[in-house]
Parts: sequence; C-alpha cells; structure tokens
Amino acid sequence: MGHRRSLSVLARATLILAATLLMIALLEGHSSDSLSQQPTAEAKNTSKQGTLSTFTFKLRAISHTAVSITGDIEISTDEAIVLGGKRYPSKLVRELQVDEIREAARLFSVEPPRNSSALHALYKTDIPATQKLLRGNTLCGDEDTTWIVSLTDDENPQVWNLAFFSGAREPDLDSLPGLCGTYRYQLFIPNTESARELDSFRPNAAAKSLTAAPGAIVCDNLATVRLVFDLYAAHWEDRVQDALTKGQATQLRGQSSPVPNPSAYGCSLLTPGTPVQVLNSDAFTTGIPRVVAKLPNGKPIRGVTLPSMLAKP
Repeated sequence: MGHRRSLSVLARATLILAATLLMIALLEGHSSDSLSQQPTAEAKNTSKQGTLSTFTFKLRAISHTAVSITGDIEISTDEAIVLGGKRYPSKLVRELQVDEIREAARLFSVEPPRNSSALHALYKTDIPATQKLLRGNTLCGDEDTTWIVSLTDDENPQVWNLAFFSGAREPDLDSLPGLCGTYRYQLFIPNTESARELDSFRPNAAAKSLTAAPGAIVCDNLATVRLVFDLYAAHWEDRVQDALTKGQATQLRGQSSPVPNPSAYGCSLLTPGTPVQVLNSDAFTTGIPRVVAKLPNGKPIRGVTLPSMLAKP
C-alpha cells in the first residue's frame, strides 16, 4: 500500500511538471506579438516499456546564493538530484499542506500559489556534509543535508524555489529549525529562434544605462533583472564608500562587492544605444518590456527588462 501511494505521488509530480511546461508553452504560443518558440525542458527521457517515464529537468541558478554555492543543478523524476556533477537521492515524500504552502511562500518571499499546477513538495535526500560545492562551500555547514522543500508561484511558474534543511525530522516551516538556506533556479527552456524570425527583427527602441547599471539588463524573468540590478547597485555603493573613506570602509564592511557578471545569471547586458525590438505594446505604460536584440557577435537574445532601461526613438 505504501509503495502504491509513493508511485501515485511521483506520477502526480510528473504530471504537475508537464502541466507547468504546457502552461509556459501556451502563454508563449498565444502571445500575438512574441516570436515563435518551442519551449521544451532540456530533459532525458529514459523510460522503459511498462514503467513510468523518467525526465531530468535542468535548473539554472539565478539567485545569488545559488550562483555562489550550487551553480546549475538537475532534478530527476527517478528520485535523484544532481549537484556538482554528482547524483544524490531525492525521494518525493509528499505535497505540502495548505498551511505549509503559506509558510513556504513567506520563507521564499513570494505570493502563495493559487494555481493547481504550481509545485509544492517535500523531498527526502542525503547529501553529506563532506560534499564540497562551488568555492568549497557546503549546503548545511558540517551537517548532512536531509530535506528539500520546493515551491513555484503563479507569477513565474518556471522559477523554482528550493530550501535545504538538516535534521532527522521533517522540517517545520513555521519555526524553521535546521534551515540551511534558500535558493532560486529557473527551468531551462531552449531558445529556438529561426532565421526567418531574425530577418523580421525591427528595432523600435534602444538600450540605455540606469544609475548603477551600465546598460539594459535582459533576463528570462523580472525577478532576475532586479537581482542583477541590485548587484550593480551594491557594487557602485561600495566603490563610493571606498572613495569617500579612502579605502577605510573595507575595515568595517569587508571587501567591495565584485562587478556583477550578468551571464552567470543567464542574463545579457546591452550597451547603451544597442537596437532593441520591444514586443508588447504596453511595455512603457503598465507592462514589462519583452524584448529581442542582437549582441555584437550577432547572437540573438530575448527576455524581459525594465522600462527605464530602454529609450524610445
């Protein structure tokens, strides 16, 4: 009976993942002013006849902690998570209860999801404390990582929020004992613009800098745009402090924030004056600009940016 329930929950999780991808595809496909795109997850189908299909979902690190500690990861429906190129068990225990969803949303600073296709689950894992990740970091210090909580929200269904916990008992999302850290990732969706679409590129705006950001930041989602902008702002503020104190601020604050690398977050920085095509008509009023542009090497990019990072002709 227990095995049957576990398989049912796993099958449901797979269907929820598929529904999420379908929702993204429908949103893209029904947008009349967007370029055509076939958004399919980068996944390996390792199904065998008579068994449940297995998919590996690639997640790109987009939060500061994820970029600094884990980098990109993979989660598979065959109960595995890949960190630093190594596989660890990741068994789906159950879906989160209604009160746990609210507490998880508060933990991740997002709105509680109302859409039934949103992911909200608890996983059992076993990642040893000896496992070194990027820059020698570990997930839970000198303790083993034993639990993972996942949550997506309605606004960004392709963005996955993960929290890692230590301890033998299931995590309490109210008091949060054993919380090791929260991380944000984005489901990797290949970009498949065709030559015909590139030929239809018609610039109607230009990139411009915004205070600390030396150009227009273009990312897959608005949350990452704001994250990268905040990193530029922190770098600029540290430089000003260092200049005013002749370097003495480092004794109180520590080393200055480094110059951000937008590509580490899956973003591009368009230098001021770069031609941009804005795809949605409400971009400069109530909307979020969805844009397509070409980098100096001719590579096409698409995503969203801030209206204040664009100049109208």
